[in-house]
Amino acid sequence: MIPGLASVIVPAYNVERYIRHALDSVLAQTYREWEAVIVDDGSTDRTAEVVRGFSDPRLRYVYQPNRGLAAARNTAIARAQGEYLALLDGDDVWEPAFLARCVDELARCTSPHVAGVYAAYFNIDEGGAALPQVHTGVVPEREFRARLLRDTFILCSGTVLRAGAPQIHFDEGLRALEDWDLFLRLSPRFVLRGVPDQLVRYRVRPGSLSSDPELMHHSRMCVLEKHFGPLEAGSGHEPEKTIAYGYGLRRSGFDYLHSGRLDEAWRLLAEAAAILPELLERLDTFYEFAVGDQPRGLRGEAHLLDVEANSQEMLARLGHLFENAGPEVRRKQAAAFGQASLALGMLSDKAGHARAARRYFCRAFAWDPRLIAQPRVIVRFAKVCARPQRRRLAERCTA
Repeated sequence: MIPGLASVIVPAYNVERYIRHALDSVLAQTYREWEAVIVDDGSTDRTAEVVRGFSDPRLRYVYQPNRGLAAARNTAIARAQGEYLALLDGDDVWEPAFLARCVDELARCTSPHVAGVYAAYFNIDEGGAALPQVHTGVVPEREFRARLLRDTFILCSGTVLRAGAPQIHFDEGLRALEDWDLFLRLSPRFVLRGVPDQLVRYRVRPGSLSSDPELMHHSRMCVLEKHFGPLEAGSGHEPEKTIAYGYGLRRSGFDYLHSGRLDEAWRLLAEAAAILPELLERLDTFYEFAVGDQPRGLRGEAHLLDVEANSQEMLARLGHLFENAGPEVRRKQAAAFGQASLALGMLSDKAGHARAARRYFCRAFAWDPRLIAQPRVIVRFAKVCARPQRRRLAERCTA
């Protein structure tokens, strides 16, 4: 292991359109002490030709027959010589300061419980143009495992790990979410420290593993069963298992929603609510369903949505969910319709439809009067109500 050296781990499979941009971003790093191990996982396109076109000796190309993303990462890790392992998928891009910022954070950290760092990121489209949806949040270290139970919030391409940390390998039996599996495996003893700077560009493209809801759902259930055991219907479970399965089924529902498969999305939400009814009291549950099948990178861009049509679909399906629910879930009906109406009000407000926004906010208060006691909700409602008056005043001033 070479002190101070960052080994860049680059799995590549049929990424001839993108791999040059990924490697250019490595070459552009302000931190100069790095090597890169690019493992071509049986590509059938020109990936090998593009990689071999680089002359920098720090870039090392390795070919292996197709074995999957996890195996490609493991092959690269086995050949790495650095103190740090910096993960970068072959279609993503780093900002020039990525390695310098992350390595510095790790070098200054003396806690033996910090196994690595992760950076915030933003989305880009196939051509590299920035998309509006960004991911800026980091999680306090004391909340690391609790947040991981709800889903992976860490972008693998934005992660730098200590090479000496135990269990740094990926489960080759998983076709997706092998990074979440790794982070869960680390989380009982270790944490990853968040770097709030947006230092990674995550490429949103059709045909990627994350765009396949069936693959993601199967992989998610495999990870959950591996860490928490099988979910047996009707049996009681310890809190972590209940939370993990509840949020996991909801996340799978979101994945089906994104692909336009609403029946599967709502079926999985009903399964999630049966395990963890509190999911029906969460604004983020209904914000996702109100957004509908808007693609990743653009989710929440309200001016591109038909909020009214989405509201009719969501509220009708929500009513059907409660018609077929058990007593514990039915007790959440008022809160659920309140949160659903609140989400529709927020999206209508973002779209500039103040009248519709006020209508949805009032429906939310009628369903769940407790919302009136929440300062952030009331402040948002007051702003919605004030907008028409401000607009009329501006029109009078310019008349």
